[in-house]
Amino acid sequence: MSLKALIMAGDFLPPCSGSSERVWILTGRLVELGFNIFLSMHIWRDFDVDIEGIKMMPFPRWRFYVHKLLRWFIELLKSSRYDILQVELFSPLRSLLARVALHPFTRKTILVIHDLSWLYQMSKSKGWQKLLNHVLILLNLRLYDLVIFVSEDLKRMYSQFYGKILEDKTAVVPSGIPLRALTCVYDRVKSREKLNLPKETFIVVFFGPMHAPFNREAAEYLYAVSAYVSQRFREKVHRNLMFVIAGRGTEKLASTPYVRPLSFVEDIFELLAVADACIIPHKPSYTGPHVKTLYAFAAGCPVIATLDGVKGLDAKEYEHYMPFIRSSIDTLVEALVKIAKDEELRQKIVKNSKELVRKLTWENITREYARLILKVLKG
Repeated sequence: MSLKALIMAGDFLPPCSGSSERVWILTGRLVELGFNIFLSMHIWRDFDVDIEGIKMMPFPRWRFYVHKLLRWFIELLKSSRYDILQVELFSPLRSLLARVALHPFTRKTILVIHDLSWLYQMSKSKGWQKLLNHVLILLNLRLYDLVIFVSEDLKRMYSQFYGKILEDKTAVVPSGIPLRALTCVYDRVKSREKLNLPKETFIVVFFGPMHAPFNREAAEYLYAVSAYVSQRFREKVHRNLMFVIAGRGTEKLASTPYVRPLSFVEDIFELLAVADACIIPHKPSYTGPHVKTLYAFAAGCPVIATLDGVKGLDAKEYEHYMPFIRSSIDTLVEALVKIAKDEELRQKIVKNSKELVRKLTWENITREYARLILKVLKG
């Protein structure tokens, strides 16, 4: 008898971020292992799912319309009792409401925590709001049967505040990479033509949905430094340099001689294949490990990153990536120049970074993920 899982995630389909990609890929893998999945997420453009074993139940577009909420909730209950309720990417309040409302119709419940946003919001609030946030987090961690984190670092941070509650009910299920990322090959010239990118220019890629504040801020940073970095790069390497920014919402960004927005790119690995480097310029943030870094490592695209860009990964400077400091633009220029001129260094970084993520395929991760679900059901 196949297991029924209701997965509720506060993100968008089709996948437009690392978080939504994670949810969608793990959902598909669970179906391959024999699960029946009922998936509830937001839909941001046409997205028809015709996959046996997955039933889509999108969130109402206007969630404050009571009759639409009731219709959606009744649709959930039509499937009778679920074996697993999994909730992720919600606020503490919405996560708690989902747990309370659906617990009578579910055998076991799982909470997936992707980042530090809950702790971040609590630290920024004051007085009764701080107390309320603390109580909401406390209730969620206590009521859910299993709490999954996407990295050991993330688990460690939450354990500093809620160690006694989390002691016997936590697990780490990292984000992964598609197996094809390690082996896919593209015709560089044709792919650049397809994406309307200049053939001889040194292309530096950044990607991510602009509705995420940390991605939007990173894009703004690249616009601010692009002219200086490009000019200094040309002086040292005698090649033009262009920053290319891809992802949902980038179609609203301006095109300049040094920055090219590409909008949403269906095949991110094709973009990484034609890039000379991938830049992760995030300042310290509450997000979890960046999936974009994993994908660049897997695709063999040299990564230039701040410390936040490689957090949660066992990556070392000059071994797996090139570091730079946001406040010192010349460190970015230096990193780019080294990648462009030092072929031995470039090849070493590509080889080491690929090796680092080789075991993090979704196939391996899903098997561990399914094992955890079965363990929870037996407990």
